[in-house]
Amino acid sequence: MGCPEPVISFTDLITYQQGCSLRVVRTWLAQDPTNINLSTSCDQVIDLHDIESPNIICPANITVQSNLNCKAIVQWTEPTTSDNCSRVNLTSSILSGSELNLGNTDVIYTATDACGNTATCQFTVTVEENCCNQNPTIVCPPDFFGCPQGIEPAITGSATSTRLNPNCQPAIITYKDEIMYQQGCSLRVERTWTAADSIHPNLLASCVQAIDLKDIESPNIICPANITAQPDLQCNAVVSWNNPGTSDNCSRVTLNSSHVNGGVFTVGITDVIYTATDACGNSATCTFRVTVTDDCCNKPPIIVCPRDYNGCPQSTDPSNTGIATGRAAKVGCPDPIISYTDEIIYQQPCSLRLARTWRATDPNDAQLFVVCAQVIDMYDKDGPNITCPSEIFVMSDLNCSARIFWSEPLVTDECSIFTITSTHQPGDSFGLNTTVVTYTATDACGNLSSCSFNVNVIENCCYKPPVITCVPDYFSCPGSTDPIRTGTPLVTKGNNACGTPLLTYRDDTLKISSCLLILSRTWTAQDSANSNLFSTCIQNIALVDTVAPVMTNCPANFTINPNYNCDAFPTWTPPIFIDQCSSTSITTNHEIGSPFNIGNTEVIYTATDACGNSSTCSFVVTVTDSCCNKPPTLVCPNNYQACPSLSIQPEATGFAIAVPGSDFCGSVVISYRDSVITTGPCPGALKIARTWIAKDSILSQLSSQCKQLIELSDQQVPKFTSTPRNITVDANGICEAVAHWTIPVALDNCGIASLTSNYSSGSSFTAGNWNIIYTVTDYCGNSATTGFTVSVQNTEVGISCPNDTVVYRLNPQINGALVDWQYPSVKHCTPCIDSLPGFIYMGEHNGHRYFCSKGPESWVNAQILCDINGGKLAVIEDADENQFIASKLNGQTAWIGGTDRRIEGLFEWHDGALFKYQNWIPGQPNHVRANDDYIELFPDGTWNDQDGNESREFVCEITCFDLKQIAGPARGTVVPCGHSTITYVASKDGKKDTCSFDIKVDCDSITKYCNVKAENSKLMWIDRLVFANIDNRSGDNGGYHYFNTQCGELTSGQNYNLCVTPGFLNTIYNVYWKIWIDYNADGFFSNNEQIVYGYGNTTMCANIQMPPTFAPHLVRMRIAMSYGSYPKDACSNILFGEIEDYCISLNGGTELKVDGSFHEGAVALKCLGICDQPDDIENISSFDPLEFISRPVDVRVIPNPANEEIQIKISKGQFSTMSIFNSDGKMVLKKLNEQEFIEPINTYDWNNGMYFLLLETEQKEQILKRFVIQH
Repeated sequence: MGCPEPVISFTDLITYQQGCSLRVVRTWLAQDPTNINLSTSCDQVIDLHDIESPNIICPANITVQSNLNCKAIVQWTEPTTSDNCSRVNLTSSILSGSELNLGNTDVIYTATDACGNTATCQFTVTVEENCCNQNPTIVCPPDFFGCPQGIEPAITGSATSTRLNPNCQPAIITYKDEIMYQQGCSLRVERTWTAADSIHPNLLASCVQAIDLKDIESPNIICPANITAQPDLQCNAVVSWNNPGTSDNCSRVTLNSSHVNGGVFTVGITDVIYTATDACGNSATCTFRVTVTDDCCNKPPIIVCPRDYNGCPQSTDPSNTGIATGRAAKVGCPDPIISYTDEIIYQQPCSLRLARTWRATDPNDAQLFVVCAQVIDMYDKDGPNITCPSEIFVMSDLNCSARIFWSEPLVTDECSIFTITSTHQPGDSFGLNTTVVTYTATDACGNLSSCSFNVNVIENCCYKPPVITCVPDYFSCPGSTDPIRTGTPLVTKGNNACGTPLLTYRDDTLKISSCLLILSRTWTAQDSANSNLFSTCIQNIALVDTVAPVMTNCPANFTINPNYNCDAFPTWTPPIFIDQCSSTSITTNHEIGSPFNIGNTEVIYTATDACGNSSTCSFVVTVTDSCCNKPPTLVCPNNYQACPSLSIQPEATGFAIAVPGSDFCGSVVISYRDSVITTGPCPGALKIARTWIAKDSILSQLSSQCKQLIELSDQQVPKFTSTPRNITVDANGICEAVAHWTIPVALDNCGIASLTSNYSSGSSFTAGNWNIIYTVTDYCGNSATTGFTVSVQNTEVGISCPNDTVVYRLNPQINGALVDWQYPSVKHCTPCIDSLPGFIYMGEHNGHRYFCSKGPESWVNAQILCDINGGKLAVIEDADENQFIASKLNGQTAWIGGTDRRIEGLFEWHDGALFKYQNWIPGQPNHVRANDDYIELFPDGTWNDQDGNESREFVCEITCFDLKQIAGPARGTVVPCGHSTITYVASKDGKKDTCSFDIKVDCDSITKYCNVKAENSKLMWIDRLVFANIDNRSGDNGGYHYFNTQCGELTSGQNYNLCVTPGFLNTIYNVYWKIWIDYNADGFFSNNEQIVYGYGNTTMCANIQMPPTFAPHLVRMRIAMSYGSYPKDACSNILFGEIEDYCISLNGGTELKVDGSFHEGAVALKCLGICDQPDDIENISSFDPLEFISRPVDVRVIPNPANEEIQIKISKGQFSTMSIFNSDGKMVLKKLNEQEFIEPINTYDWNNGMYFLLLETEQKEQILKRFVIQH
């Protein structure tokens, strides 16, 4: 109490401030006014913020009806709002009173307070359809199948249509027929019914009705029963019957028969065939039999031939050879007449062969006959029978012979007489031993027979010389030749009747000398009673000494050292010699203890017997080199050659090297002397001989010499190491061309003095061939030349094309791109006219120069003046040329060279060429006047037909050079996808030059679709697609093709029929289909973009409903047809089948963009035919021999199905490659060695499913097997 009131104050600290948020800490201070140290404080937190959103309440949802334009203007009350802190600002996505489209539209309101807090509400405005903007609906009549007839809707049925909006006018229903197949009585029509809005014809719907008119059923026909009839006397019968009954499902039946009803039938069974044919050519047949019994003489007689005859040559009369017999075939018929004819088969002397044909003929009907054949064979080929006497034995007389008699042989023959001949006659004399006597009998046909017997004369006389057996030849030392020393032969008598033989000999000396005697001794053994019976033999006797004495104890080689003076006196024990016939004398070339020189000395001992035969003994005595007796060894330096004026001191040319002659010699002294051989011709050039001398330092007589040649010269010519190749310069139309080259490089062993040429690199050359010569010279005057040719071509005219270019296709609906390019540039040497008297030069365009007259003329005079000046009235061939000339007219009208004066209405150029280009004024030519036959060109480039008598300035055209495109698409046209080569030719004064450039049109740059294909499409492929406005038959495209020349047009919400047809090489198989459309245009085929699936072997169809909305884009549709199983997805390769892509326009789209809409669900395809063919590619019976093996093979996969392992069994066939693919067409295994084929294959980690084994030979033949992995 009693203190003054405190002074209250505060301070603020801002701790946070952002937008509508503020936080302040306020510090209050109470302070004594008299004593400031007396104070108290406290803190207050102040938090200002607005984080609460406003309140907003939208009106309820609104539903209104559209007006006739299918829109509605809708108004509503603004939402109510409130806020806890501030005023509220209201915004809306759509303003009240806006015009809204059909359907639901969300209206969103946003309330925002001053601090930015917001709240939203929304309601839906539904504009219900009250207009005709929906396509009609249409229901096709059922497909019609019937007999050939009219196809009017009154017969086949009519489509019906309804409108979703009952207020709309009924749709107008029309139809259009497409004949799918028509031949004979078969007609298949696809009738497309269309229901279109009567006011808006673009609002339409369509459906397809199949009308199939055909008659493939055969008529029904029932024949009468079989008929039996009796013949008349002529063996015929007239037979009649009731015609068969017939009926047909579609038309009248025509009846045809193989035999006429009531016709004549012969004996036997006859099949009568009736054929019923309807109006469409379908036919059916029935058959019955007419039997005419055999009760008349209508069969040939019976004949029995005699047996074939074989006998001796004689008469062929039937009385000898036999007669045929015959009788009638039936009882009561007359006996036949028997006759015969002969045909000679073979005839030679004593041989005859006949073929006799016997014939039995009915006497009343010569056509009824029978024949048989008899062979008559007459010949004699057997010889006579002959029998000889027995063998005869008799003793000889003293003359060793005997006279012998016998009885003649007994001979007989079956057919003819015979003659007998003999080698000996009875009573002939026979010598000793055995003699063969032969008799020969020959009959009349020359057949021979013979027999023989032996006549034996037994020895009873001496008739053989003695038998002598010589002693062996005798060889020995010189001495006696008495038979007691050399031997005596053994002798015996010739035969028992002979006496004891006498033995004698005679010597013939063949060679004789002091130590040699060679003689031939002839021994003779002679019968003691008959000197003419003797035998001899020869014994050779040689007394000679040819064997040299035999040596023993020959010394061995040995070595000794010399004495101080290099002398040696070796000693040894002499050898011993012995001879078989006489004493020996011994000589030697070196005596024991005689002096030997240093080195190897051969000592030879020779022993000689009395006959001069000798033998030797030799050995080598080696005296070592242990003294100085050899000159030094000297090695000269190599011969030296260098360039003139260089040093010849040994420091440059080299030093000799010497070593002592032996280890016992002293040092060596080396010196040299020079001798000049030649000098010149260059300064400093010479040739010397340097003699090097090496002497022993103690014994100067021990010396060696060698020579070194030293030559300072330059005889070598320089060499060019590089010369430019011949150069061809394309002047490209200019008169002179500059040629550049690399200067040749030359080298010389002693240096180059100069390098000169007749032309230097960079010189200009006119047309022709120019020889460029380079000369190099060294300091001794040696020189060499080299050269090459510069050829300058194309000075007359040269053309340069634009560079190669790449163009990207912007419109996928065309197969390529529109491409324009600059014309090639052309140069020429010969100048062209650029001035004419009386004309103004307008300029040059594509090689043609144009001149405008300074004064007007009629058209005919203008043509004449142009011709006089070497040109022609202008002929315009394209829009560029037309624009060029028109731009130079400076507001004047001018004549050009077009006219129809030759044929009224047919305008052509005055040289007779038809128009490639024209640019008439609208309504022209109109031929108002009779002479309006000539063309005038206006400054804006348009043409008019004018009276030629009118005066106009005119344009003359003079060709400087011609430029023409000769290959590739035309400029400014569509260049197809891929590479195209454009070629131009420029010609002037008879000379030409061409150039080319490439244009690549990239048609794949605007797509990122995955690239896939089938590995093999030769057995099965996609043959046809019918979908929307696409009807494409393609056949085998090698596994893949993209069809983009016509894009399929699809509209959202519409229904379309889709049909696909497979094609097969020979055998039909079940195939699996999947089809995708890239609805969202993202470049990928998603699983939810698959539209159909199914499998079968014929045409398959489905009705596809498009999504209710999709953006206008150009996209692709992919069709995958696979054998064995469905493709896994749109990017999976397949083994057998085909893949095709198609261009699709969604809602009229022309660009490729990405959108989010897609299609949900796929529709199953349904077969139009029977889909129950076997699904096994191994049952192929006919196929391409380049693809599958045509010879027998036996390949098995064991086991099948398999789990962890398979083994391939090959019992026939040889293969080079084995590959295994899964059902997606991906290769999982490949082997190249046939030995590995039979090894087990581990399949433990392979996925379950079907696999294909493909075996291939070196000739690319293939066989395919399927197997299944099931774990």
